[in-house]
Amino acid sequence: MNEFELIHKYFSNWSGVGTEPTLGIGDDAALLEMEPDTQMVVAADTLVEGRHFPENADPGLVASRALRVNLSDMAAMGAEPLHYTLCLTLPSSDIDWLSLFAARLREESERFSCSLIGGDTTRGQLCMSLQMLGKVKSGEALQRSGAKADDDIWVTGNLGDAAAYTSLNFSDDWSSSSFAQKFWSPEPRLEFAQDISHLASACLDISDGLLADLGHICKASGVGAEISLSDIPQSPELQDQFPDQSLQLAISGGDDYELCFTAPPESNTQLLKIADEQGLNLTKIGNIIQGSGVTCLDDTGSAIKMSQAGYSHF
Repeated sequence: MNEFELIHKYFSNWSGVGTEPTLGIGDDAALLEMEPDTQMVVAADTLVEGRHFPENADPGLVASRALRVNLSDMAAMGAEPLHYTLCLTLPSSDIDWLSLFAARLREESERFSCSLIGGDTTRGQLCMSLQMLGKVKSGEALQRSGAKADDDIWVTGNLGDAAAYTSLNFSDDWSSSSFAQKFWSPEPRLEFAQDISHLASACLDISDGLLADLGHICKASGVGAEISLSDIPQSPELQDQFPDQSLQLAISGGDDYELCFTAPPESNTQLLKIADEQGLNLTKIGNIIQGSGVTCLDDTGSAIKMSQAGYSHF
């Protein structure tokens, strides 16, 4: 099967999946129409076998993760996802692998109402790069640079579960666990982010670890942060299975793709109301302060140094 047959068989004719472009797959490029007073939001992520997911992983799970981590970038900006492109590098045109991957990718695309509009295929080590396109009203995108002193710091969901799964080396014994579910199918907080975009001052998704990613907000905003380690939300399963490691996994493990955002204290009631209406766990973990960097506080309010901040590719 050549490249064009592969694209036609597995990734074309997805009519009704998400927003239709003016011109989609089949030409040299897609054509999109943008509404007045709207900004396009563009994000990209690459997943490489052996680095971002284990070798011989279930292709459906790989598809789920590939799309969802990109959707999480849309959530971090308070954007509505519209379309995406896929650049897929394959060792061979394995029909069984492609069938499972494409079927799950289409299923997830339907779930999140975003359409595949183009991309590329080539031969090599298994790797996929998705570029996600979304929209937001002009001037209303959430950014990392808006945090101010005295803002509260919040996180959605629980932290550390996905990192726990990677620490188990993706063991088959844990493949049906909540840890595996969190790694393979993180929940992009799209609706919540759009609903709080007028309340939050800065936002990002937690991909490399809470301390590292919160540090990005601090650097971009020219502020510091203090967080209470006893307030970091962790699942009962994580605390039960990793009693000595759960905190470190939660603050530096990454891969949960929950949101970390800041907001002025007067927004607290509204934020909690929105989270409650969506059945979402929302936790205040600290405050923005004058200064720089992230300071971790123990139960007594004393600063302590953590051994690891987060993941880095280099």
